[in-house]
Amino acid sequence: MKKRLLIGLFAICNCALAAPVDSSADVNIKIIEGSAASQGGHKFRLHISAKATDENPQRLMVWLHGRAKQSGNKYVEPMAKDFIKKGFALMVFEKDSYMQWRQNKLLKTLEQVKNIAGLRPEKPIMLCYSLGGQTAIKMWRKDPGQFGGLVLNSAYPVDYKARREDKIEKLGKIPKQHAVKEVPIFAVVGAEDSGKFIWEEAENEYPKHGIDLTVDYVPGEGHRFLLNETNVYKNLLSWLDRF
Repeated sequence: MKKRLLIGLFAICNCALAAPVDSSADVNIKIIEGSAASQGGHKFRLHISAKATDENPQRLMVWLHGRAKQSGNKYVEPMAKDFIKKGFALMVFEKDSYMQWRQNKLLKTLEQVKNIAGLRPEKPIMLCYSLGGQTAIKMWRKDPGQFGGLVLNSAYPVDYKARREDKIEKLGKIPKQHAVKEVPIFAVVGAEDSGKFIWEEAENEYPKHGIDLTVDYVPGEGHRFLLNETNVYKNLLSWLDRF
């Protein structure tokens, strides 16, 4: 039923303990811990290739977790090895709840890390789950050009005004900026998720606006963390090749 996505927007992460990481080749990873808290940003941990240089940098990928007591970092940090192979450095935030997901805090953090050797922080790829994805979608609608791409697990581009008015959910507004055509989206949603129909509608509408959208529907699943499902993870890594 096309009812309010109470489960979709507010569920706690139900996750497997590890990602299906490819261990076929070793990767020399450097972990950098830092903080932009004094500038109004986040405390962060960055996984980056030890071989990255300013001449051969790694593009930034930022993890935003959902509305849960835990950050979910332990579920995505095992993926850093494979992301690094693909040319991405993974950033996670420490001790920040979903209530801290604000555009200004993210921008201040990116400003803080711009001088890290071997890192390309502009236009990051956003790796998101649940409410973290809702935050990224809101930021994308305001300024799609600030991102290089969106990975949205169990997050939905709903019309928030209609939702506040207790109406049936519908697809939210589509950004009109030309940059929207340059920000590919990889969405993952359970086939039993109440928010599935939003992405079905988006598959019809987004291409009309030049948006590069890929939706991976996972059979038998509802609202939960799905990026570490074997087939989904393989599809995600293949999707990253476009960058």
